[in-house]
Amino acid sequence: MTKALKVSLSHSPVFSLSKDGFEVNFYGQVYNRYELETFQFKETNAGPLAELLNRLGGFFLMEYVDHRRGLHVVANDIFGNFRTYRVEVPEGLLLSDDVLVARDGARNGGRPLVEDAHERFYFQRHRYTTGGATLFSHIQKLMPATMLISRPEGLVEKIYFRTRIARKSNDRLYAEKNHQLIADSVSSGRRPNCKNILFFTGGIDSTYLAMVLKQQEIDFLPVFVKYRPQDNDNFIDETKTQAAAQWLPHGVRTIEVPIKDNYHLLETAVRRHPFDKTLAVPFYEALRLLGEEFGCCNIFNGQSSDSIYCWSASSKTMGGRIQRLLTSRQYVDRPTYQRWIIAAMAGLLYRRRGKMGRNQFVPVSFADYWTGLLDPAGYLPVVHSAKTDGDYSRYLSSIAERIVTELDGDLEAIIMYMKMMYLQGTSNIFVIESTRAYGHNLVMPFVDARLVYLKMSMQDESRNLRHPRYVLEETLQRRYKIDTGLIERGRRVRGDSEAHADYQKVLGEVYQQWDCLYKKLFSVT
Repeated sequence: MTKALKVSLSHSPVFSLSKDGFEVNFYGQVYNRYELETFQFKETNAGPLAELLNRLGGFFLMEYVDHRRGLHVVANDIFGNFRTYRVEVPEGLLLSDDVLVARDGARNGGRPLVEDAHERFYFQRHRYTTGGATLFSHIQKLMPATMLISRPEGLVEKIYFRTRIARKSNDRLYAEKNHQLIADSVSSGRRPNCKNILFFTGGIDSTYLAMVLKQQEIDFLPVFVKYRPQDNDNFIDETKTQAAAQWLPHGVRTIEVPIKDNYHLLETAVRRHPFDKTLAVPFYEALRLLGEEFGCCNIFNGQSSDSIYCWSASSKTMGGRIQRLLTSRQYVDRPTYQRWIIAAMAGLLYRRRGKMGRNQFVPVSFADYWTGLLDPAGYLPVVHSAKTDGDYSRYLSSIAERIVTELDGDLEAIIMYMKMMYLQGTSNIFVIESTRAYGHNLVMPFVDARLVYLKMSMQDESRNLRHPRYVLEETLQRRYKIDTGLIERGRRVRGDSEAHADYQKVLGEVYQQWDCLYKKLFSVT
């Protein structure tokens, strides 16, 4: 592998230090920046740097250079949320947050932009690519928690995600530490002279953030983004928001945005994250309007709480419980015959609901299970039939095997890391990029390595199967006296079937436009 790392970024550093023969830069957003200010960077190495990165909240890329030792280290956050592309070029390994720089680097290096068939199939299923790939084999992404270490003797790449985390059991202490970390990110991540905006959906996570903001006496404006036309999920969120408005000092402002008819914003979204096709235009438009009215805003967003605390959906339905069971140690540790029974029953249920194909199966063996986590149907781990999709299955299996090896076969670490690969995709990237497009400051307090490792060490997984995100819900009940039953009842309303059908039709048209813009961007047919 090539030795030299060539870093080309469009961001300015949020933290920079240069002295005594070394220099370090952090790009993106680091909430607890005080950790950087007290760390001894002089003559450090990969081990202490990894420990530092595992204590940080936010999304970032770190570049560390020790000129005297010829040491060059580049690493991203554990979520991979600071999107970084990598391309082999004659000068070495090019790393950039700009997809056009990566595209041109590949072309200038004589590498044709030919789509990878397996990634194209994966993209059609999920609307994002696997954690270390794009649709082109010559343009890759940094996987979550990746550290590249360049020394005179060569380049080493490793995943620095923590493994073998000791388990403790104390729900009250867990809730308190969890609250302290979220409150810390809220207070330290915001800019003092910006308007405070909370993207509010009436759910557990955004209500939790609202209460933290109130407790810290931070004046904020809750904003709900309403789609036009509206799908069922957005209708349910609106219903919950109206019910939860009673807990908010200024009510909730609704910004109604068409999901289509803004080609310029769609073009911006495709330019910023072409390998993550999602309904991004309403958020770009909402953030544009907020910027016009208030200028710079602190955007507080509860993204990723479901994924961090539950892996899968946080609903208390039978389907939600099945998903949580199948993405936990509670399933993997069972005897093989019990896994067979559970897998067969889950497969039957999901096929009847039309959420699982005939050539897909719920995995039973360990090898299949890792691949299933990488390629879920919704949140349900599935594997494809070797008869119909053998090459595709082997492709995903090779990715999963690398992760399992890097994480030393640690079950909890592997399951959590697979979720990081999902969060790297459509779940967070459009929020990060749309906020950056209009110069706002984004604070996603749940996107925090400290919360991930706290959850892995202290969450009662058996309890979480029955009571998802109990650590958030009980804090709302005990500390803030919030009736969380009101939130849960709001999830049971039914949307307008005609409006949902209109939404699906228009969304299909938006995605067709997305595909055309993507082809134009990369000159593919």
